Amino acid sequence: MDFTSLKIADLRPHVLALACPALESLGLPTEISLAPSPNPEMGDLGFPCFPFAKIARKAPNAIAEELASAMEPDGLVDAIVAVGPYVNFRFNPAAVATIVVQEALAEGFGSGGLPADQRHHWMIEYSAPNTNKPQHLGHVRNNVIGYATSLILDYAGHTVTRVNLINDRGIHICKSMLSYIQNGDGATPESTGIKGDHFVGNWYVRFEKDLAAEYAKWLETDAAQIAFSAWIDSRAGQQATAANEKGKGGAPRDVFNKDHRPVWFNTDSKLGGEARAMLRRWEDGDEETVSLWRTMNQWVFDGFDATSAPDTSPSGASRADDIGRTRSPAGAPSGAVPGRWPAVSHGSPDHGRR
Repeated sequence: MDFTSLKIADLRPHVLALACPALESLGLPTEISLAPSPNPEMGDLGFPCFPFAKIARKAPNAIAEELASAMEPDGLVDAIVAVGPYVNFRFNPAAVATIVVQEALAEGFGSGGLPADQRHHWMIEYSAPNTNKPQHLGHVRNNVIGYATSLILDYAGHTVTRVNLINDRGIHICKSMLSYIQNGDGATPESTGIKGDHFVGNWYVRFEKDLAAEYAKWLETDAAQIAFSAWIDSRAGQQATAANEKGKGGAPRDVFNKDHRPVWFNTDSKLGGEARAMLRRWEDGDEETVSLWRTMNQWVFDGFDATSAPDTSPSGASRADDIGRTRSPAGAPSGAVPGRWPAVSHGSPDHGRR
């Protein structure tokens, strides 16, 4: 059967046309509501049979089995299966791809096609990396998704503002700074031969390691036992105990140890107290603290730049330009696409609390 004349909008009506004869043969209403299947392994679209139980005087599961058996795949729909009380339809990927690509390649597809009253102003945020750790594949993914989405919306006629906020302020940044002060002994990326973002990220890891050791020691103290005794009698403790007795949760002590750590960090932890004090100094504009913050941020920005440096080969330079590495797409604000990190606005203690 030739489906090349179909469009994307015809997929649901096509499924409904397959379902209607089967519904009519069982004396059931043909008004059904198709929805995406919760699990792609079940299919692409489906509908529930609960509404038919009273009419057919049968269990929804049995109705779903009968309906699925009464329908035949036709090439566009690869399979029709009953999963519990649902009838699910699975499309032929190649056939759907043909329909989608054919429509997408049609002249003018999607280009400013939205009526004026349906156009909106969208803000698309990219990877928003932290300045206390290196970038990873997830940042690349989010940059690509953000860039692609912004181009699609722009092409359709929407106004798009592209944003890539650098998360360079907060308690997580102070953790790296504090660990560097306590353990760095004046080392720099240059003196250690370590890339800047990795260098700073190592101090964040060191802080968390030292914090875990401090917490482990605290858990052996009388203060920890008092806190646990209070928690075990609380609603949270009672719920954890009940769940554990039903085999649905960990031992109450393990649950407490995990859940209490943030509370301990903000109350009893020596390192936590020092990190919070540093954050307050930063917010107050303390010159020494702000200077260290700027220095460590620049180490990270240098590392980010090295990560995103364009391939200098002719083909590499062309690819970099294509994805907005060295220029912004038309209408994009300067520094709002993945590119030179210093071009993106960073936080500043001069801007006050946010």
